[in-house]
Parts: sequence; C-alpha cells; structure tokens
Amino acid sequence: METTACFRGYRLSTCGPMDHSQAPILQALQAYHDSGQLPFTPPGHEQGRGVDPRVRAVLGEAVFRSDVLAVGGLDDRASSGGVLEQAQQLMADAVGAGQTFFSTCGSSLSVKAAMLSVAGPREKLLIGRDAHKSVVAGLILSGICPVWVEPQWDEDLHLAHPHLTAGVRRRLRRASRCARRSGGDALAGDVRSHIEAIEGLHLHGRDDFCGPGRAFDADPLQLVVDVSALGTGGYQIADWLREHHRINVGLADHRRIGVQLTHADDSQTIGTLLDALQDLRKPATELPPPPRVQIPRRASCGWSRPWCPVMRSLPESTTSVTAGSRSRRRGTPHALPARHSGRTAGRAPD
Repeated sequence: METTACFRGYRLSTCGPMDHSQAPILQALQAYHDSGQLPFTPPGHEQGRGVDPRVRAVLGEAVFRSDVLAVGGLDDRASSGGVLEQAQQLMADAVGAGQTFFSTCGSSLSVKAAMLSVAGPREKLLIGRDAHKSVVAGLILSGICPVWVEPQWDEDLHLAHPHLTAGVRRRLRRASRCARRSGGDALAGDVRSHIEAIEGLHLHGRDDFCGPGRAFDADPLQLVVDVSALGTGGYQIADWLREHHRINVGLADHRRIGVQLTHADDSQTIGTLLDALQDLRKPATELPPPPRVQIPRRASCGWSRPWCPVMRSLPESTTSVTAGSRSRRRGTPHALPARHSGRTAGRAPD
C-alpha cells in the first residue's frame, strides 16, 4: 500500500514511485520571493541590500537573493513545510540510498559528520591509509582511533588502488549501474578515443584501474591522462594549459593530469580541451622535466604501533569545563562528543 505525506501543497510518496519533476528547494525559493518576504536574519547582506556595489558588479544580484536561511526563510520556524525533508527524500530515491542528508561547506564537512555519526572517543574505525586530510581532521575532532587499512600500491603506475571489501563492492556495483544508465560512457567515449590517439598521451581506463585487488569500476567522465611520455610532468602541463589555453585541470601529479567532464560539457568545451591537448607536443619538449620523486618502500610507510591522532595533536594535559565545574583530564580533547547507544564501532583498549 502506498502512503503519502503532504508538504506545502506537494504530495510526497513514501512508498512507490516519486515525482522527480519536483524541485522543493527551488520552488520554495521562488515562493519566498513571490510572497515578498523581508528578512531581519542572517546573512547580514539581507538579500543583497547591504552588498558593496563592487561585489554586486562582479557577482550580480541573484546570488545574494538566493542566499536564504532554510529555517525562517525557505520554511517556517518549525520546518512544517518539509522543504528539506522532501528534497532529501527525492535525492535518496534518485541515487538508491536509504537516506540522504544535505550538507554545506563542501564534502570535507560531510566526511567529519559521517565519522562522528558512527564512532566516538577512543572507539575504532577502519580508515584507508591514503585517506583525505579531512579524514585526519575528523579523527582529531572526534577522538576516534583509526585502524589503518593499507591500499594496494602500484609500482608501475605510482598510485594506490583501493582496498575493497565484498560489501563495498556490492554497493559500488549498484552505483555503477546507475552511472551507466545516466549516459556517462556515451558522453566520454568519443572524447577518450580522441585523447588516446594523441601522441605522447596515455588515457588511463578500466584496464589500468579495475580488476582483482583494484577498483570495481572507473568513472568514464574522470579523464586521467599520463603525460610522462612527453618528457615532462603533470604539474608542468597543468601550468602550461592554464597559461596558454586558459584551461584549468582538476588534479595534477608528477606524471598525470586529471580532467573532469560533466553534463555541462558540450562540443565547444570538449573541442577546446582537445585542441589544447593536441597543441601540447611541441611545447612539451621545452618544458622542464618533472622533479625526481623518491617513492619510499611500502614497509617504511606504516606506523610502529596504533595511535589516536587526537592524542598527538593536543597537549599532554588538557582542561575541560562542563556545567560550571572544572575537571582535569590527561590526553582528553576538549568538548568530545558523547557516545550514544547503537554504535557498531569497537572500543579501543585503554
């Protein structure tokens, strides 16, 4: 039986097909403007009225008119309109997730929130040894003790392949099917063949990154181009593309550049990229060679014993103040989040 909930005139299905033509946040923002709301709330520019004219000349007015609080803005004080709830349910349905949470401040904040939701101070959490720095910041913030999982180092490609469990592979297989349905392969296929045909460039693909002991699948819209055959490095190529073609690549290292394609790209932007890459061969011979990178032996990269980053980041003795009383604790961070029941993470030994 299908049940529905009503949010500000929308009927949201909680069992059965959902209406993905709805855009709750966008529609709520339009309703906010149409109803003539007058904010005396953050942000302080108050719909752009207080913006410096020089800033407005560059950014325009629309960005400030869209800078609206979710509570007491897009929705009322009690969030009775369910604007965010409906939008998050639509997103979860679109990507096949059980639940979705929207976040601000980029993915780094989401990483910390996810870590804090599953483990607390001195509890253990499996962490990839090549994790992003936001993960290390999350360890320090939470007091979680990492159990490091070593990646699969590739001596030939000078990169690390992920260490995947069977459960992770099942989830990735499901996500991969969604990506294939979105047409990612069709968009990238022609571009990839053109790049691979350029002398001196090698475009990494599934043959390089996927297979036993490696990733389950590779996103065809992420173009990872090895430029080492040109006698220079990825950093030098990235700088040259920006200076001479006004093209900015997403990533670069001592032998590769990374280019991201999205649904926003068309024949014009892709043509500009291909022209720039075709133009690389002659100037590449004049660019400096990449600096020699000393790759340490894998055995020397591990830790001699388990440790909690928070214990290395704080003074030997810290003071915390709670409810007007002062207590002194050794090696305990300030304002550590309380542990809650139902955790699956194990507790680290004292």
